[in-house]
Amino acid sequence: MNELITKCKDFIKEYWKYCLVALAIVIVALGVFGYKQFKKSQQETVVYAEFYKQAMTKKVDRIDYTAGADTFTYQLKDSDKVYKTDNPKSEDFKKEMLLFGIENFKEHSKIPFSQIFGMLINVLMVGAFMMIVFSMGILSGGENTLVKTPTTTFKDVAGMDEVKEELKTLQKILEQSDLCGEYGIRVPKGVLLEGPPGNGKTFLAKAFAGESGLNYFATNASQFGNVYAGLGANQIEKLFKTAKEKAPSVIFIDELDSIGAKRNGDGSAAGRDNTKTLTALLSAMDGFSPEDHVIVIAATNRADDLDEALVRPGRFDKQFHISLPDKKMREQLVRLNLKDKKLADDVSEDWIVAETSGNSCAAIESIINEAALLAVQEKKDQIVITREMIETAIIKMEIKGHVKKESSPNEQVRQITAYHEAGHTVATALLTTQELTRVTILPSTSGVGGYTKAIPKEHELYTQEQVAHEIMVLYAGRQSELEFNQGNTKEVTIGCSNDIQVATSMLKNCLNFTDLMDHGPIVDYSQYGLSGEKQSLKLAENVSSHLINETTRFVKDHWAEITAVANALLEKETLQGSEVLEILNSFKTLDTL
Repeated sequence: MNELITKCKDFIKEYWKYCLVALAIVIVALGVFGYKQFKKSQQETVVYAEFYKQAMTKKVDRIDYTAGADTFTYQLKDSDKVYKTDNPKSEDFKKEMLLFGIENFKEHSKIPFSQIFGMLINVLMVGAFMMIVFSMGILSGGENTLVKTPTTTFKDVAGMDEVKEELKTLQKILEQSDLCGEYGIRVPKGVLLEGPPGNGKTFLAKAFAGESGLNYFATNASQFGNVYAGLGANQIEKLFKTAKEKAPSVIFIDELDSIGAKRNGDGSAAGRDNTKTLTALLSAMDGFSPEDHVIVIAATNRADDLDEALVRPGRFDKQFHISLPDKKMREQLVRLNLKDKKLADDVSEDWIVAETSGNSCAAIESIINEAALLAVQEKKDQIVITREMIETAIIKMEIKGHVKKESSPNEQVRQITAYHEAGHTVATALLTTQELTRVTILPSTSGVGGYTKAIPKEHELYTQEQVAHEIMVLYAGRQSELEFNQGNTKEVTIGCSNDIQVATSMLKNCLNFTDLMDHGPIVDYSQYGLSGEKQSLKLAENVSSHLINETTRFVKDHWAEITAVANALLEKETLQGSEVLEILNSFKTLDTL
């Protein structure tokens, strides 16, 4: 029986698309046929006494009768209409009708076709449902990508030297797992890679498999969160079973937090199914031994949200934080992505490395690729990437759109935008250690009215004061608008909404700098549930009010500098960082800091 089921599953896996198409054709055909039958045999219900009267007066032409059924149908003479009435279930019924002269008496001993047709439709609908469920199981985690041995190795991974060394050590341990077993040494079962997206966690896992010569199974944890209860747990069991059969192998699970989040006692059906899926993953990781030669590598952007049972020692013994690339890693990434590409004389690899500070690995690759595409569009004799092309690519990445070639024809909009960006620019130059590179009031296709670009310093540890200043930079745009409009809050635009969102996020994550106000307690209120959230909100409001007052004071104190930068923006529309510093130097502002 099991062998038959397996053969059926294998057949469906290979031909499930054709099965679905065939099933759909059959259902449509039966539906059309059934509709015609329904239209042809619309029935009107009459009481039995009325039928009996019609039979006595010889108006009935035909009777379709099934013994034991609750009703039967009949037709009148010179009419195609079908009537239905109660079955008297009398042994003499047929004889009596024949006496009334009704010779066209069709007696059925089997189930009528209409009932057979209904049953067939039900069977087909159930079959279609099961086919869809099974095919979805195949498409959403039931089948996992198997790369027999990835060609990617650690040589293809830029940077991450410390992590690669740790993984190489793990590789040697796996190769000597039998020896470890002899001496009672536990071989790690899992590796957790956590950190912001786009920094090579997936690529690193594939490189480990390629370096170790292991089969590679890649899946996304969200695929296990199937809408059909129980499928997620079954898919996990199947994944681990297949990995054991194909050992030695690596199982890579991306976005682990989608099934591995902390259990909160949610009693809903979805909550129970998520718990069942997580439990299946825990059991699967506990269910294989070093002799199985299987290791699990998982990636997440939110390690803090993972269930403690999942990340405890014995499951994910090795945990690595994959952060944004530092200068050394960006140098390798830029060199790697510029391979076979030519740079113009006005741009260098070092300049690109500096300009891409704070970007992810994926973003750096995208910036260089976008610049290369711009070079292709402007192709003359040969494809050459210029400084302007890199700058344009970076701008597209940051504002998620294109900068328009002309500013708004509305002079009032230009003025407000200029003062808004001038507020950000002056605050960045005077309050932070970031390097100003560019500011513009040219609008973008994404709706951004202007922007200020600055590069943070490498490996800087932020002090509480610096965090406060970063928030003040975000507030400076709005407060400059307010000063320009002489304190009329009704004239402040909604262009500062994104600034407020970022500032609020920083407040939420950095509420331990309250000593800037009153040397208050340093407490992580997120650990105190709803009451903690209320206290955190109250504290954020107080700190925000304090920093807004500080920003207002800063804007008033440096209004002359802000006005000068705004006027320059109105004249040129775009200023380089050096031009901004030249304006500020004319006020001798930088010398006093």
